[in-house]
Amino acid sequence: RTVEAACKLHAHIALIFQGNTDESFRERPWVAQAIVAAKLYITTYHMWGASDIGIAEVELCDVFETMRRPLHRAMDDETTRKKALTSGKWAATSTRPENESDVDWSQLPSWKEVHSMQGVYHDFAQEEEGSDR
Repeated sequence: RTVEAACKLHAHIALIFQGNTDESFRERPWVAQAIVAAKLYITTYHMWGASDIGIAEVELCDVFETMRRPLHRAMDDETTRKKALTSGKWAATSTRPENESDVDWSQLPSWKEVHSMQGVYHDFAQEEEGSDR
């Protein structure tokens, strides 16, 4: 029940920010964070077609599709990319810190685009630490 409520919340957050551009994402990285976290949380936990998310699923898919290009362009900025993708990872894995304002973003690992896969990013934390991931 809590996951269902969280999916509804993330869906409505996505609707609120649906008109943003890549420039606005760079000016306000927290908007990119909210959109990426919403998409990753919903695609991880929502049962498409099996539960009510509070809005038409097709409308939500349209929001994510129209936001794809501006988000991708905003990912050229290292700070926006790090904040948005790390927040998305936290949302999808339920590992968000209790107080995000205490996070030292400069200490978090970089996200890099995977070679020959435009728009696909990878958190290279373990490689930077010397692991063989």
